[in-house]
Amino acid sequence: LLLPACLMAQLVVLRLPHTPTSILLLRRIDACYGMAALSILLIGGLRVAYFEKSWLYYQQHPAFWSKLIIFACIGLLSIYPTLFYQRAAKLRPGDLLSPPYQALARLVCKLLILQFALLIPLIWSAICLAKGLHPLRFLIPA
Repeated sequence: LLLPACLMAQLVVLRLPHTPTSILLLRRIDACYGMAALSILLIGGLRVAYFEKSWLYYQQHPAFWSKLIIFACIGLLSIYPTLFYQRAAKLRPGDLLSPPYQALARLVCKLLILQFALLIPLIWSAICLAKGLHPLRFLIPA
């Protein structure tokens, strides 16, 4: 629940007027987002290695690989917003109102929305993995 909460918080703060304080808040939320993602990877790795089902089960299940690929895509999409927040923290307050900066802020909003959208197939893959179902089973004729 922390990943979607951090994404939503970033979207809300990005829609506020950009000030040094709001940029600092964005950086803190983004750091929380990164820590949540790392903890999910760590816990998932421990589950695969030591708990639940064996590595053989995960290795052969398409939902596992789709979940990893989607998670990696979300991670890659989160790089640009992080860099944007770091660069914005170095700008003067007047530069935060410039049209180029505002265009980049809109791009960051779109990337956050895309990350949000990718949470849906990520959750679907997790459900399929837990239930032992193929993630595309409703699309593949029997």
